[in-house]
Amino acid sequence: MEGTKERYTLIPYCTPFGHVVDFKPAVISKCQGSKWEGAGKKIKKKFRDPTFDATKPSSSKNQEFFEIEYRSFENFILYWNPSAWMTRQIMIAEVYRLSLHLKSKSPSKKYLVMMDNCSSHKKLPMLDNLEFVYFQPGCTGWHPGFSIVKNGS
Repeated sequence: MEGTKERYTLIPYCTPFGHVVDFKPAVISKCQGSKWEGAGKKIKKKFRDPTFDATKPSSSKNQEFFEIEYRSFENFILYWNPSAWMTRQIMIAEVYRLSLHLKSKSPSKKYLVMMDNCSSHKKLPMLDNLEFVYFQPGCTGWHPGFSIVKNGS
């Protein structure tokens, strides 16, 4: 289609000491996953939604689990949705992926994850090796969006 633009969102993972070693960055694409058929390894995972409330009736917004599909390439992970923006489901998947990666490298260490104050970053799962700190609203222009600082290195 003439005049349409592809939109991508890069999710960087960086520290004051450089990038997170051996951890693939994530990219969110606006195009449908079918455009990527045959490219990368297709993965489907199920995650528990930390906002699930068993006392409320089940609805599209109150599900205990949700499934997310992505593709794993040699140098990055690819998610897709109609807007190419971060969603809460993608953020939860990325938090679990980061937690598992950091546990495999340093099982006993805890990490502080600093991020901006957008709605997709709220209500994340409580994990034993990650603690989340949010920037004040209106302070998001000067930081990279997502940085990781190792405690007690």
